[in-house]
Amino acid sequence: MDNQGTELIVVEKLVPATLFFEGGLTEIMDGIRAKLDEFEGDVSTDAGRKEIVSMAYKVSRSKSLLDAMRKDLISDAKAKIDKANGAWKPAKETLDQWRDEVRQPVTDWEAEEKRKDEERAAAIQARLDELRLLSTDPLKLTASDLKSVISQIEAFEITPDVFFDQTPEANRQKQEKLIAACEALETRERLDREEAERKAENERLAKVKAEQDKIAAEQAAAQAKIDEANRKIQEEKDALKAEQEKAERQKEREEFERQAKIKAEANAKAAAEQAEKDRVEKEKADAAEKARQEALKPDREKLEAFAQFLVDGISFPDVGSIKAKGILHYAKNALGDLSNWIYDEAQRL
Repeated sequence: MDNQGTELIVVEKLVPATLFFEGGLTEIMDGIRAKLDEFEGDVSTDAGRKEIVSMAYKVSRSKSLLDAMRKDLISDAKAKIDKANGAWKPAKETLDQWRDEVRQPVTDWEAEEKRKDEERAAAIQARLDELRLLSTDPLKLTASDLKSVISQIEAFEITPDVFFDQTPEANRQKQEKLIAACEALETRERLDREEAERKAENERLAKVKAEQDKIAAEQAAAQAKIDEANRKIQEEKDALKAEQEKAERQKEREEFERQAKIKAEANAKAAAEQAEKDRVEKEKADAAEKARQEALKPDREKLEAFAQFLVDGISFPDVGSIKAKGILHYAKNALGDLSNWIYDEAQRL
């Protein structure tokens, strides 16, 4: 196999017009595959590895050449297509115009027929709307109103020269409307009967209630007389009971006042006796305290004099060191505190 070239195909032998049609590209691909199958690369040597890389490049180069030929073919075809489209466009527009000119009478006739059909359909719909808008609501219309509606429906004329192909549909709608109106009339008449029965029953119940109210009023009047008599009897009982309770409360108040007076006199006597007893005991206590104070007076005076001596009678030596002066200062404070304590205790004797 010759591996010296840069492609696996011979470009000069290829014809683009047949290459991409009728299996031409398949034949080229089969030829490349056969050459690849024959190639044996040796990856163990430097030269072998270079041959493998070279063969891979040839495959890539063959792809590039084929793609370039495809693009050239497409470019030529596109130019031809553009030229054909440019020539075809005015011819197409002219043919369309000639076609419309030839067909115009039929087009005008079809438009007129469509207009007539639309007018006819609108007229039919308007007539059907007259039928549809007739109310058959038994809750809103009286029986007389519904009978009038039934007469209007029955008089509603449907003829082929007016409704054309809608005649069967119009007849169906008329029949349905008539049935609905008749059913509504039956419902209205039934409701009227029920209302009449309900009114008669209400009148009967009202009459019965009036009679019952009259009897109840008579019974209430009789009961009121009985209640009035009972009330007077009860008032007399209550008055008698009130007089009895008043007399009992007066008696209890007098007894309470008598007992209170006796208790007050006893309390006053006891208070006077206690006051006299307290006065005697206080005189005794005051005399005893005075005697005690007189007996303690010499001791108190001695303690006060001793307390004063501790402050004024003791002379302290003159010392030179700071520590010695501190000791004497502490001693003076201690003797002052002791003197104050002795004096206070002497006052509490």
